[in-house]
Amino acid sequence: MVFFLTFFIGIILVIGIIFYLIFGYTNKKTFAVRSQILSGTKTFLAHWKYDNINIADYQPFGSGLTLYKKKLADVKEIYICLDGILFGDVVFYSWNRLATFKKLEIKAGNPPSIHFKIEYGSGDSETINEFYIPIPEEKEIEAKSVVDTLSSFVQFDR
Repeated sequence: MVFFLTFFIGIILVIGIIFYLIFGYTNKKTFAVRSQILSGTKTFLAHWKYDNINIADYQPFGSGLTLYKKKLADVKEIYICLDGILFGDVVFYSWNRLATFKKLEIKAGNPPSIHFKIEYGSGDSETINEFYIPIPEEKEIEAKSVVDTLSSFVQFDR
């Protein structure tokens, strides 16, 4: 009985440590990127502010942002960079050299949005994350410029 209790507690501790490392690293990265942007040492393609838009409402079920859905409801600004998107002070969603974009397009709607569909890995170990960034009013031309710039920078599945 003691063995099972020790084993169970060990598993819970390992899972807790893993979650702490994942979220701790994410928070540290988010804070670092936000500090770099605000200090001017990191460039960005767009800075959009939202008054009446809840970014969380635009994310599909199973999105790469699902873990942050509750916190995304409070996000009032985003920074789109060449290597990812900073959602307020909640999360920096990064794509790296190993990511392949399946889609990067502007979807019509009210408001229109940028549709990201990104694959990480390949074959049996691939993970696909899909999410939408609503485009604020009067930022459609800037959004087109962002999509064009990212399209020339990121790797696409052709």
